[in-house]
Amino acid sequence: MLGLASLTAESSPTGPSNLDASEWSRVMSSGARYQAVDRSALLGTSGALSVRLRNPRCIPPVARDAAKPPPQPVELSVKVGILGSGTVGQTLAEGFAKKGHDVMVGTGSPAKLAEWAAKVGNLQVGTYEETAAFGELLVLAVKGSVANVVLGGITAENLSGKVLIDATNPISDAAPEHGVLKYFTTLDSSSMEKLQRAYPWARFVKAFNSVGAARMVDPVYKEGRPTMFICGDDPTAKDTVTQVLEQFGWEAADMGPAEAARAIEPLCMLWCIPGFIRNEWTHAFKLLHD
Repeated sequence: MLGLASLTAESSPTGPSNLDASEWSRVMSSGARYQAVDRSALLGTSGALSVRLRNPRCIPPVARDAAKPPPQPVELSVKVGILGSGTVGQTLAEGFAKKGHDVMVGTGSPAKLAEWAAKVGNLQVGTYEETAAFGELLVLAVKGSVANVVLGGITAENLSGKVLIDATNPISDAAPEHGVLKYFTTLDSSSMEKLQRAYPWARFVKAFNSVGAARMVDPVYKEGRPTMFICGDDPTAKDTVTQVLEQFGWEAADMGPAEAARAIEPLCMLWCIPGFIRNEWTHAFKLLHD
């Protein structure tokens, strides 16, 4: 038996209330350790070594959380390119920098982020093209409606073969209805599927789309680590993202190929409902195993 629970932080500032669709990104913003392995094995490009991962499904359900090791220092630094400079992009960039990675943030206006980048340290700011070229691991953290535009402006060479974490959601500009966001996709086709078909040379993995930015890095809940649902067509890419999530304090749940994004993307809609109707923005999902 499987169950889906919602975790809520015991004490944390709440997010803003009465938000319309144009403010959804601010709503989402309020609110794995890498093993010492060959860099090429981690990124799934070349090399003889493979990433050694614990399979949580092989651990007895009752002992699963207890079997997880305590946080360890990062043993491998990866160049990470964050495509997007909004609150989600900045939050993930700071998280990767905190974990010891070299980070570059891609934006349409690099000069505007110079002061923030200097304050954070261990990261650079550049154009989308420069950031894609820099990153060995890429994160797409822009508004869903402009994701294709951003990726379309990057040469295939700078995306080819790279793991690309898709943190976007296909939220339309229409106002929520009784707290339910509206999407510009249907249940028969997700945004990530369309992006994967349009840019087959990149290896997309859905992640970080079903929680607010304030809980993306090192979330703390009394019930234990929350669950991040992921999906994608490339198993090695999902292994890499699983390690990223573990490093960021999450338990990854692999839902299968890219088609599963049809179910994962709407989790953002569910996540936002308590915020819109009760001004609660600190929760996260957890998959329970019997």
